[in-house]
Parts: sequence; structure tokens; C-alpha cells
Amino acid sequence: MSFKSIIVVFAGLLSGALCFSTPLQAQDPSAEAGTSTEKKIASEEIQGVTLRLRSGKFLVAELLEADEEGLRVRRLDNGGEISLRWDDLMVDDAERIKAQSNLLTDLDASEVMIRVLRAEFRNKTGAKQTVEGEMVESNKDRLVLQKKGNRITIERSRLLGAPKEVEVPITDILRKDEIYERKLEELAPEEDAEKHVLLAAHLIRVDLLEKAKLHLTKAQELGGGAQPKMVEGMLKRVDDLIANKEQADLLAEITIAKNRNQFAKANELCARFEKEFPNSPLAQEYESRKQKVAEARETYFVKRVTLDWYDQMWKIADKIAGDTKISFDEAQSLAEGEFGKLVRESIGKKRGLEVQEVEEFFREREERKVWKPRKVTYGNGSWLLGSRAILKDTKQGAAQEAKKPKGAGAANKRNKEYEKRLREFLRKTRSKGPETSSKAGLETPAAWWKKASRAVRKQWLVAYYADKGGDMAVTFAGLNPCLTCSGRGFLEVQDSVSGKVVRNRCPTCHGERFKRFLRYH
Repeated sequence: MSFKSIIVVFAGLLSGALCFSTPLQAQDPSAEAGTSTEKKIASEEIQGVTLRLRSGKFLVAELLEADEEGLRVRRLDNGGEISLRWDDLMVDDAERIKAQSNLLTDLDASEVMIRVLRAEFRNKTGAKQTVEGEMVESNKDRLVLQKKGNRITIERSRLLGAPKEVEVPITDILRKDEIYERKLEELAPEEDAEKHVLLAAHLIRVDLLEKAKLHLTKAQELGGGAQPKMVEGMLKRVDDLIANKEQADLLAEITIAKNRNQFAKANELCARFEKEFPNSPLAQEYESRKQKVAEARETYFVKRVTLDWYDQMWKIADKIAGDTKISFDEAQSLAEGEFGKLVRESIGKKRGLEVQEVEEFFREREERKVWKPRKVTYGNGSWLLGSRAILKDTKQGAAQEAKKPKGAGAANKRNKEYEKRLREFLRKTRSKGPETSSKAGLETPAAWWKKASRAVRKQWLVAYYADKGGDMAVTFAGLNPCLTCSGRGFLEVQDSVSGKVVRNRCPTCHGERFKRFLRYH
């Protein structure tokens, strides 16, 4: 089978022969010399996508043929033809090429979905009601939706907002005969074996097994298309499911629960299957679906827990900031210690997860890259950190460290634990002292905290937790100049007695000059 698709990669990276997991045979005599071929290819306008090999190489090639075993391509650097197994490609590229070539990959990848309208309205009793269905009529007076052959008429005056487009499982909206007729009309397989296989795969996912068997048998009669072995395996699978209908129905329930993110229910159904059918002929099918439940659960909760973490840290900070009985020293100590525990526990309670699971899912955010960079600032409370902490990991701080004698950096690292203990000691000392400072008449931390608004305190706590709590990854620390003193650390005023210009420490930044901000995830 020949395809017009072209797979292109950066030719500059192909300085030598490609390395593969197994030797590849060039089938074109011009594969080594290929000078005339290269000139011919260079003269053509070719556009395409990247194909990456597991060996780390990049291939510039034209796709000639693809089947269930692998693919055959023509190299664009020398015109040689080579055969590749699917395992020779990076997974994402293999899946993409299979899809382009109408080759099946995973029959149970997801539940078949359909786009419909969701309308919220008040019914005749005044109660709220939500309906999902395909729109069959819409005018200024009414909206008509259809669901499984039934029509629901909604007066527009009763709508609670505009209807929204949503994706829902197709079996919630269409009868099974409707699903079959629509897909049959869409694919119109006739004498095309591959289209019969695609139709059968669709029917298996909506539990129309007898119909699926009909089309798989037809595909075999037509030669099986590009995936004869897969057709044979699919037929055996369908026969096993039909012969063990009760078990097959339970497996279908497991898949539905998984696709709807109902993982507790899916695990209960798995336990039920193991109990009721310990020696099931569908054991391999069951193990596959059980594994998919575990994978889908992890994928779902990594994203949910990560979003929850950002949400809960602000809620907990708001609660602490709003409690006027909590002093600055107590709030700071919470942000550095118990804050993370409170976040974990609140997410665990919300999602029905153990604290250890919450931690594991949150750690996975890095590898799965589900996080988004966020920014927070200490604002005018930056001075509470002290000079060294304000400058930590910033460009200005690095420049200042560079001016110090050699060995100072190592000494600072050895003193981190000492500094942490010193901060705790100073907190306890301040809590016993007066609330007004004898130093240039400036506010003490306790006085500043008491005077600051709830919103300012909340933001400061989040910044401190992100910076010092140990749970978040700080990707950047920066400084903005104090607006009151323009980053000088002092204000110049004229003395009323002597008439001389004197410098007073800035009352906003307390002479620290900067406001610290962070980017974190």
C-alpha cells in the first residue's frame, strides 16, 4: 500500500548511518551513493512532520507502506528503502503514524463520546433540572433536545443561562441501533476490509459485539486488510466476550467507571470480578482493564491533586491570616512547618485519599508536567525576612556573594541550620518584647502584622510557604525596588532644628530596598 504522507526530520542531524535496535537492510541499490537521488529530492518541495527513532536518531523519509508489523520508508538523504518495526520508533510517533494509516492501536483507550447541549432550567414545579441531548429544534420560544429517541421541549423563559456544549458518553444519548446506523453510514465500508475493522473496533467499545463479529468476519473474507493478525485476535476476543456475556458485561462496567473517573467504583467492580470469576476465560481481558484503571487513576489524581494543592494553600493561608489571635511569630512558624501538613490533610479529605497518596501524586507533577508556573510576592512585608533571605537566589544576591572572600559561600551552607535555629530564637524573643521598635522608630514585625490587611498577610504566608516550606519548587527569585524610597533604603528630609538634610530609614522597606517575589510550582 502506498501513501503520500511524507515524514521529515532535520537532515543536518543525519551526518552518518542511522543506528537501530536491529540491523536494517537497504533495499535500494542507490542507498549508498544516492547523489542523483539527493539532487532530485532537494529539487522537490516536500513538507511533513518529525519521525524520531528510539536510538536517538532522526529520519528523513517518505512513508511507503504500513501494517501491523511495522512500516517501510524511503530515505530522503540517499533514496534507500528500509523496513522498521513499530518498536523502533518513539511511542508518540508510532501512534501518530498508525492513526494516519488507519491502523488500530488500543481498542479500550477511551469511551466513545459525543458532543451535545447541556441545558439547565426550572421545570413546571420550579425545581432545577439538567438535560443533555442533541438539538433538533431551536427558536425564540423553545429549545428541543433529543435523547435516546425521546424529545425534551424546554421553554426558553425557563432556561437558567445559555445551554453549553459538552462531551458525554455516546451511550447516554443514542440507542445502540442509532450508534450502529450512524457509524455504518459514516464509514460506508462496502468492500474495504480496513473500514470493516475500524467499524468493528468502534462497535466493541459500545458493546455491540454481535455486530462487531459480523464486520470482522467480512474483513477476513476481504483479506484482513493491513492487519490480518489483529483481525484474527479481535475475532477471538469478541467470541470470548459473547460466550461469557455476564463477565463481559461486568468488564464493560469497569471500563465505563474508569472513563468517568469513578475509580472507587471501578476498583469495587474489579474486586467483584475477582471474587465471582476466579478462573475466568477472560482473565487476560480483565487484567488489561484493571491495569488501565490504575493508570487512569494515577493520571487523573496527579492533575487534580496538583490543582488542589495550589487552591488549598491559599485557603489555609487565608484562614491563618484571618485569625487575629495568631501572632506574626506563630503564623511564620506555621508557614514553615505545619502548613504543608494542613494542605495534605485537606486534599486527602476532599479526594478520599491517604496523605501518602497525596504526596506521591503531587511529586509526580514534575515528571508529567501538569503544573503551571505561578508567581507570588512578599510585597511590603519583604523586610521581615532580613537582608540575606531577601537576596537569596536573586541576581543582586549573586552579585553580592561574588564580592565576598572565597570560602564564604561554603561557610554559609554550613550555617543554614544555625540560621534556622536563630530565626526561631528571635521569634520567641520578639514575642516577649514590646510592639514598638527602638530602632529608628520603625515598626516591629508584630506591629506590622497586626496592622496589615488580611489579604496582605495571606499573600505573605503563601510566599513564605512556597519559599521555605519545602513542598514547592522555586524556579526564580527576583526583586522589585521599594516604591517609597525608589530602592535606596532611605528618605532624605530636612531637620526642623538644624536645617540640615538627614537620611531616615525608609518606613516601608525598613532600609532593605527591595520587595522579593517568586515564581514557583
